Amino acid sequence: MIYDVVIIWAGASGLMCASKLCGRILVVDSNKSAGAKILVSGGGKCNFSNLKISAKNYVSTTPERIDELLQFWSCRDSINLISKYKIKYEERDGGKLFAKDARKVLDALLSECRKNNVEFLFGVNIQSVEKKDELFCIDIGKKVLSKKLVIATGGKSYSRLGASDFGLRLAKQFKLKLVQNQPALVGLKYPMELRFLSNLSGVSLPVKIGVKNKVVEGNLLFAHYGITGPAVLNSSLYVDVGDVLNINFVPHKTLKTVPARALKTFMDYYEISQKDRVFDKLKNFSYKYITSFGYEKAEVMRGGVSLLNLNQNLEAKKVSGLYFIGEVLDITGEVGGFNLHIAFATANCVARAINNP
Repeated sequence: MIYDVVIIWAGASGLMCASKLCGRILVVDSNKSAGAKILVSGGGKCNFSNLKISAKNYVSTTPERIDELLQFWSCRDSINLISKYKIKYEERDGGKLFAKDARKVLDALLSECRKNNVEFLFGVNIQSVEKKDELFCIDIGKKVLSKKLVIATGGKSYSRLGASDFGLRLAKQFKLKLVQNQPALVGLKYPMELRFLSNLSGVSLPVKIGVKNKVVEGNLLFAHYGITGPAVLNSSLYVDVGDVLNINFVPHKTLKTVPARALKTFMDYYEISQKDRVFDKLKNFSYKYITSFGYEKAEVMRGGVSLLNLNQNLEAKKVSGLYFIGEVLDITGEVGGFNLHIAFATANCVARAINNP
């Protein structure tokens, strides 16, 4: 039996791609069920898209490619899919669109796949992948043959949900260039000299964070070992080891937004007794970044398979019939539904290319 397309992993991009393809389609996954990461996205509510989608919300070493990929899936397309299955959703700050229940979003994608007669194999251990003549041979304890192969394995974030570096290793096997990966949308650990801030664990406040030539606004949350919250998660997309993080704890030019507990902690640290004298310290707080909370806490992976390896259809230039979609690519979005959106967009790009050679 020869499949038209085999898709490796049943996450957001893999399911979307499978639901749009023609022919005999097989999706294989090492997990026991599909969409584990979808179920935890948005705290179980699934932030499925954003009304303000643009290339500016993404980081890539080939930023010029992002606009063209976003053309394959719009925010309206996401809304239409959600509405088709009568899934309730809401708009939140910054144009974020949240479904009421992530499980229903996953069920909608699976339903689309069932309508398309997609076959699934779960709990699969892929032992090897080779290309022989015009066919891909995937060894899962038995040989599976396919005309096309789509890598939708995601990145290294959320390893407890089955994430791995399989897609990166496969790209390396086929001699494709990789952009160095690191955890992203993740909390940042305190250096030793800032451990006093662990006393503020649980305190949140609005901030502006500057890193390189980027300024991020939003809430910062103090944690026991570091800082997190939306502003910090987005900052982690841009920061590299050795970069200076410039944090403005008074972005609205008033101490009223600084909780009393935080104010006292900083006053004690700087040995300042008058509130107005601590203002400049809070406005111009900075430190050198060392490390993050790592892949165990990261929402996504930055870096991945370079788009320089891939043509406009995300097919490997040197390996015909081999495609990459979703998080395994060197395209990473900010917090706000951008990563799920680009997963859907890249999936549709590949599906159209395969359906219309």
